[in-house]
Parts: sequence; C-alpha cells; structure tokens
Amino acid sequence: MSNKEKVHKILKKIYKDTNKGVTSKDIEDVLKIGRANVSNYLNQLSRDSLVKKVKSRPVYFIPLGKIDKGQKDINQSCFSTLIGKTHSLKKVVKKAKAAILYPPYGLHSIIYGETGVGKSMLAKYMYEFSVEAEVRSKGCPFVTFNCADYANNPQLLMGHIFGVEKGAYTGAQNSKKGLLEVANGGILFLDEVHRLPPEGQEMLFTFIDKGVFKRMGESSKDITSEVLIIAATTENPESTLLDTFNRRIPMVIEMPPLRERSLVERIELIKFFLKKEALRVKIPIKLHRQVMKSLMLYKCKNNIGQLQSDVRLAVANAYLNYISDSSEFLELDFEYFNSSLKNIKSNYRGRAYEVEILVPKDIDYYVFYPSGKEENFGFKESDEENHSKGKAQLSLFREGIIENSLIEKLFMNTEFFKLCQNIKDIIQNELSLVLSERKFYNMAIYINSIIESNSFNNNFSKLDINEVRQSNKEEFKVALKIVSVIESQFNIFLSIEKVAYVALFLSKDVENENVLEKSDVDVIVAMHGDSTASSMVKVVKDILGCGNIYSFDMNLNKSYKKIVFEFKELLENIQGKEGILLLTDMGSLNSFDNVIKEEIKVDVKTVPMVTTLVALEAMQKLSIGFSLVEVYNSIKEIIVNSFEKTNEVRKKENLIIIGYDLYDESYKDSKKIIKDKLAPFVDNIDIVFIPRENQKSFLITIKNIMEEKNVVAIINKDCLNIKGTEYFTKEEIKSLEGIDRLKNVIKLSEGYYDIKEGLKSSLNYTNYAKVLEDVKDTIDDLLETLNIKKQYDMVVGLSLHISFMIDGLVGNTRVSQNFPCDKLNKNKGKISIIKRIVNKLEKKYNIKINDNECYGILSIVSIESEKDYKRKC
Repeated sequence: MSNKEKVHKILKKIYKDTNKGVTSKDIEDVLKIGRANVSNYLNQLSRDSLVKKVKSRPVYFIPLGKIDKGQKDINQSCFSTLIGKTHSLKKVVKKAKAAILYPPYGLHSIIYGETGVGKSMLAKYMYEFSVEAEVRSKGCPFVTFNCADYANNPQLLMGHIFGVEKGAYTGAQNSKKGLLEVANGGILFLDEVHRLPPEGQEMLFTFIDKGVFKRMGESSKDITSEVLIIAATTENPESTLLDTFNRRIPMVIEMPPLRERSLVERIELIKFFLKKEALRVKIPIKLHRQVMKSLMLYKCKNNIGQLQSDVRLAVANAYLNYISDSSEFLELDFEYFNSSLKNIKSNYRGRAYEVEILVPKDIDYYVFYPSGKEENFGFKESDEENHSKGKAQLSLFREGIIENSLIEKLFMNTEFFKLCQNIKDIIQNELSLVLSERKFYNMAIYINSIIESNSFNNNFSKLDINEVRQSNKEEFKVALKIVSVIESQFNIFLSIEKVAYVALFLSKDVENENVLEKSDVDVIVAMHGDSTASSMVKVVKDILGCGNIYSFDMNLNKSYKKIVFEFKELLENIQGKEGILLLTDMGSLNSFDNVIKEEIKVDVKTVPMVTTLVALEAMQKLSIGFSLVEVYNSIKEIIVNSFEKTNEVRKKENLIIIGYDLYDESYKDSKKIIKDKLAPFVDNIDIVFIPRENQKSFLITIKNIMEEKNVVAIINKDCLNIKGTEYFTKEEIKSLEGIDRLKNVIKLSEGYYDIKEGLKSSLNYTNYAKVLEDVKDTIDDLLETLNIKKQYDMVVGLSLHISFMIDGLVGNTRVSQNFPCDKLNKNKGKISIIKRIVNKLEKKYNIKINDNECYGILSIVSIESEKDYKRKC
C-alpha cells in the first residue's frame, strides 16, 4: 500500500471514529511521517475528489464517497431527490452540504429568498443530509419555528426560543424549556428570522459564540446545548439583521425565484405536485397538454409555494365535479384554476420551443396515479368518437395546428377560449350543427382578427348585405347573436358587414365543410427559405381544408436561373382560369408575376409581406365567391394602411447625422447634395446637424440619439467607429462613388426593416428582432474580414439565409445541404474564417454550424469574396 493510500485509509478511520474533520497533524501522529508529506498526500486526494478540503484554521479534511460498507455514499444523498439539483440549485446544494459537513457539527446558516421559493424545504433536506452523513444521530430533533407568528410580542417570541423561568414576566407562572433546549443534538430552523428583535439576535449570537444561553428571567444559570441554527428570511440579511449577528452566521444560501429556474425544473415540480395530489385524493388526475403548457408559462407570483397552491385549488375544484359525474379520472380543465393561469409571462415566445420539447406534440393528455405512476397518451382519429366529453376541448388543441404560433397564441388565452366555447354552443343550439375541428379553427381565426385589429374584411363594396340576409335568414340571426357576444366580451363595435360575413360562413354546406369551395382563382405563396412557404400553406390547408393554394420555397443557395426553372415547373400544375394571386414575403419574388403571365397568360395580382392571416383571409374570401380583384383590393388595403402607419413612425426614427464645427458653414453643402442627388431615397429620413465641440462630447451625443433613433449614416470629419453605423466624410459625399455608397446604405436600412417584417411571420423558434440584430453584426464582421463592400442584394440574401439557418438549427428542423468534398477542401481557408465569425452565434443560440453551412454562406458572396479574399491574402 502506498503512503497516499495509507493516508486515505487513516483519514477515513479517524473520521468514522470521531465524526469530525481530520487535520494533517491527526494523521501525522498515527503514521509517524512528516506533516509536509501528509499535507501533500491530502491535497492530492482532494484533487482526486476523494476528500473534501475545508479551508479553515487549521485546515480540515473530510472523506468523500463510501467510507466503508456500513456507510452511505454522501454524494448519493437525499439531495438526489431535490428537483433542480443539477440545474439552478446546483450551487445551493453545494453550499448546503458544505454547511452540514463543516467540522465539528456544521456551520450555522441563513437561507435567503422570496416567499415560496422553498427555504423550509431546503432546511429539511439539510437535516436529512446531516443524518445520512452521520454528522448527527438518527432521530435527532428537527425543530421549526416561525418568528413572524409572535412578532407582535417580543417577550413571548424570545421565551419560545430561549425558554422562560417562573415569574420572568407577567403570566409566566411556570418554568418552560425553550426551543434551543428541545433541539439539543439536532437542528433548529428559525423561519422569518428578521422578525426577531435586536435583543433576541444578541442573545442568539451569544449562544452561537459560546454554546450556552440563559432562559428568560434567569441571571446566573447557563444552559448548554449543541444545536445547529438554520435561519431563513425573505429580506436581505445585511440590511435587516445586526452586523454582529450576520458575522456569526457566515453561510448565506440564496434560493432563486421560480422565474429564474429552468422549464425542465418547472415541469418536474408540476408533475411532483400533481402526483402528490393524486395520492392525497386517491384518484388519478388527468389534464390536457395545453393546461400543462399554461402551468409552465404563467406568471407564478409567489413562486413554488404559489404553484403548489394553484394546483391544489384546481384539484379541489375538480373534485366536486368528479363526485357528481363519477368519472374514471379527476380531470383538470382551465375553469378550475384561478385567473392567474392566463397571465402568461412576457418572454414565453422566446421559450416556446423549449416547451414544445418538454410537452411533445404527440401527447394529448397526462394522467398521474396515486401510486406515483405517470401515463401519457394521445388520440387517434378513430378514438375521438369514444371520448365525447373530451372531444370539444381536444379539438381546440390538436397539434397539426397548435405548432403554428398564431393558433397557440389564441388558445393560450383563457378568455378567448371561453368565447370560442360560447360561440360553439350558440351554433349547436340555434342551427343544430356540430362544428368540425377545421371549421372551428376557421371561425376562431376570423374572430381573433376582428378582436385584435378590427381591420380585416373591411372591403365589402361588392357584398349585397340585404341579399345575404334574405338568402340566409337563420344563419344571419345566429350571426347577430355571435357578434353581440364578441362585442360584449371585448367591448368593441362591429359593423353589419361583419355580421353578413359570419352569416355567409355559417351558410356553407355542412356536409362539405372540410373542403373549400372550388375557386377559379389559384393562390401561390412564394417565400425565401427552405420550407417557409410550404409550412404556411400546410397551416392554411389544415385549418380550412383542401384548397387551390400552392407553395414555392426559394432556396437562397440556388442560382436565379435554377429558381425560375423550378417555379415554372410548379406552374405546370396550376390552372388559374380567372387569375392567380401571388403572395410573397419580399424582394425579388415579386417579379415572378411576369413569369406567371408569360407561362399561363392569366391576370396576376401580387401582394408582398404575406403572413398566415393574410393567406387565410385570401382563401376564405375566394371560398365564398370573391373575385381576384376584390380579394386583392381588400388585402392590399389592409397592408397599405399598416405600412403607412409604420412609415409615419419610421420617418421620425431614421436619421442621417452631419457633424459640424462652429463658425463653419461648409457643412450645409452636405445636406443639399444629399437632398438633390438622393431625393427619392431620403423622403423617410431626417437629416440633422449636430455641433461638434470635441470628439468625446460628439460621440456621447451620438450614442444618446442612437438609443431612440435609427442612425442610418454619420457624416463627420473623423471616423467614430460606432458598430452598425456607416461613416462618410464631407469630401466623400461630394463624389459620385460616395453618393452611390450612401444610396446603398439607405437601401440596406430600409431592406433590414422589410426583412424584419418578413421574419416576424416566418421564424418559428426564435425571436425575429433579436435574431436579425445578431445576423447584422455577423454580416458586418464577415464582410469586413473578407474585405467585401456591402451590396443590397447580397446583404438581403445573407440576412435571410443566416436567419432561417439559426431558426432551423434551434428548432432542430434544418437539414444542411451537403456540398462536394472537393469544394469544401478547396475553400478550407475561407470556411475557417466564416466558422470563426459565426462562433458567437453558436454560443448564443447553443447550435452547431457545420462546414456545409459555412460554405452555403460563402456561396452567397462567392463572386466578391473570391477576388477580395485573394487581394487580402
């Protein structure tokens, strides 16, 4: 046996015999070898994670892992059952263990955190760990006391803790032990310790210092007790407790609030509480996946305690219904929770993908049994008829549609959910109809558009309202009731045209409700990206049923010639007898209307900036007989109105700044040149003059302006090197090359706005605004490194390509294109540069951007990068 192994063996033996930390001198006395050698071996064992080194005077060592067959592994302790032990509570557990294991009996500790974070729970875990680690004997006391219960009576409060001698104060007729005596040999947990008065804190830190205390009313007799104090407070200990008290409790453990904990932990907490309630009521508890998602995303004001309380309240409310229905399960619906469940956290969209992973779309229901068993199941289409009670709610959550953020948003709103149920009841009662899943989605989306914008379907100039009323009397009467319910619940006024549209919707042949009425107008959704358009069309078809709507995904890696060829192939399957409505996201796709006219020779109307709602609106109107021109005018009016409002804001926000020195009037020429040469491009841009006393003050002024305005360019005699803003000199503005560059910068600024609007409806797993900001920085770094000038078409292409790449990689839906190995090897150097630049994106979004993706980025700038890269080398 080596000396190191001997030291380890003696350490474990001494610790087992004394139950105290071991010093190097303790081992030196047994082994009779030099203390320096012993310390060296102990430090090696500490690095090997075989012992824990406690830095104190003297330094103590505690064995880790299994000490012998009769002892438990303290690394595999009761903390292994604590939810969050490897996530947000990792440091908490480490501190808690250190406090308990500190020789000889542990460190007095304060647990600090908001109401409901689990402070008392942690104290209980610490007690159980101290018994497991044999720091304390099995069955030793664990005494809890809440100081807030007696905060209004300080004498009684201190009497509970320290004990009372007979006659200590009025009413003290008998001597009484305090909690410090009762907890001898164990742990005393003092909750809300900040409610302990200063004199009580002083008495407590005297006990901590000396291990003795006196009962209230006793002046001479000391009482000895071996108690570990664990205190808890919702207030900052440094501001609410005496400094002398804080110094004696060096271990402060801060518990994070629920909002800072991971969703992995949150769903485990929810499941734990549901299993606990199932055991309490001895009935299996069932809930839909959408209820689970709401529990994960709503604002839980008072943390874990509130979460448990909300679950318990829902179970209590559902229990009454269970008794009357004699159902197999106790089912939790939204109605059984309090109103806070619909108060969704503001950042939920940014975490939606994480929720989709934790609550997979193939699960419809969760069931938790009293035994602790959890069961998940979904419905097949044929099974739904056998579950009539759950079918109405189930139909609102089928995941073919829920994965679309629009539908998810609708049905996460409890108020809107109830409105949909009310309308469904009206239709069933008045018209004796049962709405199918798709027809219900269709109606829900139209209702949502009325509530949120009240702008859809404004163009009813060709709709004969009286004809609709006469031809559909029953449906018109029901439509009036539906509109009345919407007006009442959301406090809005709806026109009679809206009533007519709802009536037309209800009048469609119920037997063919899943199939859109065939129109002689075809719709093509053409968008940049690998699957953006096809995903949108899938949602429209899932909601409205089959229809003559087609998708075209424009892959940015392909040449324009190849894209046009593929678009023509699509047109071969399209009739479009009365015309084609082309819905695009932006840019070059708008020119495809000429390709359509050449190939099919029909009327074409193009609408840019398509969204899912716009596509749904178009298909709905075509299905009830609107012509191509009527649909086009209606949708165009909505988009133009929205665009004009946006431009009003942008006109105020976009700036070109000209810096000038006092008494120098030559700066005036710059504004005149820009106005004359770039008149059509600067209509929405303000050109402002900022005096420049010195470089530092000018820079501060610019940065303050940039917090509220979009600075497109700065014209100044010195370069300010402000990232994301282009710099020009006065002389450069006077040149043709400088004006061309400024024109390109302005186009790019407008282009970035258009890109952002397009990404808003296209990205599924990331925040479009944040992604675009990161992409802009990446492109700036990329073009600067490769010494390539910014060109509008190239930057737009790069922005869309990288944004869709990030979103697809985050959502784990992107399939990277595989390029030939010889191309990758030939461009190894440039790929390496791009890989280094996109490393920031990899870290921020936790994604992996491989060589194929880097080559895809390179191919978009291949012409410029080829000559500029060689020049740079």
